[in-house]
Amino acid sequence: MSKVVGQPLAKRLMPEKMAEWRQKVQHHSDDLFNYILFLRITPFLPNWFINLTGPLVGVPLKPFFWGSVIGVAPLSMLAVQAGQTLYTLTSTSDTVTFKSIIFVVISAIASVLPIYFKRKDSKFSDASQTEIKTK
Repeated sequence: MSKVVGQPLAKRLMPEKMAEWRQKVQHHSDDLFNYILFLRITPFLPNWFINLTGPLVGVPLKPFFWGSVIGVAPLSMLAVQAGQTLYTLTSTSDTVTFKSIIFVVISAIASVLPIYFKRKDSKFSDASQTEIKTK
């Protein structure tokens, strides 16, 4: 619905912004899975917002789907753990544990590490090719 109804409306109301956002999506097209994964794991943007804007800015279905499926898993596991904790709750300090916070932080960092290493590797490759050309 977002693509069918929202895209024409957004293009009419803010064509410059839509073009700018689509260009950013195209620029990061190789890493969209990791970005979607990161957005799903972290609480920076609500999931409903990601669901609405993904089709508007041209995120392909495959990275959107798999990033969403895999990215929702850590928070779902955390919700199950929270439910189990609430079932046996004896004090309010038991609701958020250091272990659960670390789990979400590690999941979020792990989702963007491939992008970091890929960019670091491409910079190294570009630098070595420049050296070869100058010799």
